[in-house]
Amino acid sequence: MCNPNKRPTRTLLAGATLLVGLAALTVRADYATTVTLLGPLAYWRFDETNASPPLNKTTNASSMGSILDGYAVADALLGEPGRVGKCVRITNPGSADAGYCNGKVDVPFNAALNKTGAFSFELWMKPNSLGDTAGMCILSSMMNEPVDTARNGYLIYVDVTGRIEFRQGNSLGYVGVVDTGSAGGAAVVGEWRHVVCTFDGLVSRIYVSGQLAATLPFQAGELASLGRNTTMPFRIGGTPFRGRTTTDPQGIEDIPWPSFTSITGNRGFDGWVDEVAYYGYALNSNTVAAHFAAASTNNAGYAAQILADNPVGYWGLNENAATPPSQESLPIAVNSGALGPALNGTNMWGVLTAQPGPPGAGFGAGNKAILNDGVSGGYLGLPNDAGLNISGNITLMAWIKPTDKNYYRDIIAHGWPIPVAGQGTGPTDFNETFLRISRAPEYGGGTFYEVGATDGGGATYYDAARFPMPPDDIGK
Repeated sequence: MCNPNKRPTRTLLAGATLLVGLAALTVRADYATTVTLLGPLAYWRFDETNASPPLNKTTNASSMGSILDGYAVADALLGEPGRVGKCVRITNPGSADAGYCNGKVDVPFNAALNKTGAFSFELWMKPNSLGDTAGMCILSSMMNEPVDTARNGYLIYVDVTGRIEFRQGNSLGYVGVVDTGSAGGAAVVGEWRHVVCTFDGLVSRIYVSGQLAATLPFQAGELASLGRNTTMPFRIGGTPFRGRTTTDPQGIEDIPWPSFTSITGNRGFDGWVDEVAYYGYALNSNTVAAHFAAASTNNAGYAAQILADNPVGYWGLNENAATPPSQESLPIAVNSGALGPALNGTNMWGVLTAQPGPPGAGFGAGNKAILNDGVSGGYLGLPNDAGLNISGNITLMAWIKPTDKNYYRDIIAHGWPIPVAGQGTGPTDFNETFLRISRAPEYGGGTFYEVGATDGGGATYYDAARFPMPPDDIGK
């Protein structure tokens, strides 16, 4: 269903269909019959009830619940010994490769984690290695477009000396960068540190291990210019900026398209992170000191103490390490189109089957759908059947309920890329047919549904249709 090298949309997906040509539509009492009469080559109803393996995720413990659950990406490893209970190990090359960000934990965008005015976030961190002179990113919630300038949002860096920086920004760059000083030493390899960054609407502060380490008052113009992230994930372990998930210099995110960007990230942190929380107000110094002390004096009650201070989101990161499921154990999605079982698909890890489908009597009782987490790689994997190599007219169709609108989000895609032995993992062919969600800046403002195909050159595509999406249809 989706190319695993591109982002699938994080969405509930039901009734994906592939047709060649389009017969006259005769409205029937039920949706399945209507679609079948069109003669689709492939039609996946996703009504199977076989259970999927649990998602590789960490639970949000705040009152906002599962909408703020975080998803472990790539080799981010839950279940490591933490400062309080367990934690996540983020493995990245550190100063060896600032462009790399593979392991991370992503919480899908939510406006509650990106409010204007006062806010705070806190975490425990233990570096395995320190970054370069510019720093590596422990946590971010920031825009990545326009590629060269946008810094709407906030993030925290640690550099090679152990100096910690809390940055906010706007559409033209960073505003109000506060750091712990040129002497460094706030972070030390192999040692846990409690780090809290606060903004009270006028002043930014950094606290390290319960003590105030840096303060920066904002100028009036800086305050007026501050922007907030409106689409990108709340990320533990890296930035949202253009980067790579491979150390191969020909990696897929190195494509030199003039306006190409991605949500891969860069400046990936190398170390352990625990007890991450975000608040919709500025924590005061007494509360910060109490949270730091609680890890030693109230370890068993640490979570309750944090929750008593009403965080918007709180990720204790106490889950056990996930065991990747075997291919044989993954649930199958049956193709009821003309190509039959040859196009039965595999719901890869990161898909949840048997989810509630679209409402409506025409779908039948108990209509179901699949949830693609859109983060850890969930997609419907399909055989590369010759019947999919279509050169004429084509129709792609699906019912979707998206929850992310950042970058390209494939709903149905076939092709791109084809790695070649001895040439790394980079793409050698950009031919692709797709139905996807796209976002500015490449094709104007707003967010669009697109259906079309690339020309094989990498930068040009040919649209069959492009429609603005109603604001209420996306990003919830």
